[in-house]
Amino acid sequence: HIELCSHYISLAINMYCIQFPTRLHTLFSNFFDMLKCWKKTKKPKYTMKSSEETTKQPLLGVSVHYLCTIFEVECKEYLKGIGKDYSTAKVYDIESLRDPTGLIRQKGENVISKEDGKMGASYIDCLEDEDHVGLATHMISYGWGNRILDINSALRAYCQQMKLEEKQTYIWICCLCNNQYRVKEKMDSGENVSVEEFSKIFQEKVVGINHILALMVPWDTPIYNTRVWCIFEFYTALVNNCKLDIIFPETEKIKLVEAFKSHEGDGHEKLLSTLASTRIQDAEASQEEDKKV
Repeated sequence: HIELCSHYISLAINMYCIQFPTRLHTLFSNFFDMLKCWKKTKKPKYTMKSSEETTKQPLLGVSVHYLCTIFEVECKEYLKGIGKDYSTAKVYDIESLRDPTGLIRQKGENVISKEDGKMGASYIDCLEDEDHVGLATHMISYGWGNRILDINSALRAYCQQMKLEEKQTYIWICCLCNNQYRVKEKMDSGENVSVEEFSKIFQEKVVGINHILALMVPWDTPIYNTRVWCIFEFYTALVNNCKLDIIFPETEKIKLVEAFKSHEGDGHEKLLSTLASTRIQDAEASQEEDKKV
């Protein structure tokens, strides 16, 4: 919780050069002093130091360029066919494992998986052009309840801000990089992957890629803080000293900055209220068992 709050505040202070009233400046200075003391005594629960413990298979990612062009077009066409609008569509609108099929599984329906040699491949297995797929440079941590539009907008804004080439910035994103056919098969057969095994798999990916992008939207009530696996990824990145950046869609970034700049409004109070009301113990998961992570 403290780490999450500090990232929010650092983002506003350092990235956007926002000037705080003296009262808030003192408050946040005290806050960071408390954070430093806390970090010195914090003992990580999950750590991975040996290279042998990390995933042995190369972790591939989809380029930001591909996500914001070809994939976006595919999403719009698919959503139009099922009577939904791209501007409001969430990830589970294009791929719900409760449905017989979805956009992501359709892509790999007649493709042999590179992972297990069976018919039915992950979406990323279907990509070959170097402008579309490559060794993952970042992992995006998000929820399937996030809008596709927000994910793409945030990734594009991040590339522009960091001056990264979109065709060479490859994102490991679970919906496209995990084989949804195998996930669906296990779900239908009643086979449950243990929390320990699943957490180890995700831990390997977090540490293997070593640069996590946490999507926070809306900035004042982020979906991220309500999902167990998002919080686990954030925590794993922190205790393993991975690079960690919080990203926003451009429209949400503007709202955050304006809230900070507002000296007459309730922007600062809203931020403090948002941070104070964050309760990771109330986070939810698709499977109740996952909460034990």
